[in-house]
Amino acid sequence: MTRHAIRLNSVGGAVTVVSAEQAVTALTVRYFGTWWHATETGPAKQKTPVVAADGSDGHT
Repeated sequence: MTRHAIRLNSVGGAVTVVSAEQAVTALTVRYFGTWWHATETGPAKQKTPVVAADGSDGHT
């Protein structure tokens, strides 16, 4: 299964959003990218807190 990951960085910390749905990570970039620095990353490279998101309910 392909996993997509986005790392969000701010002055005080970082978090990584991981999902099988690219729509979830794309929404993360659109919504949070304005305030936090968002970069694509590999899901296996996480050293920050991770948020696992599943968009299977159709709400992305």
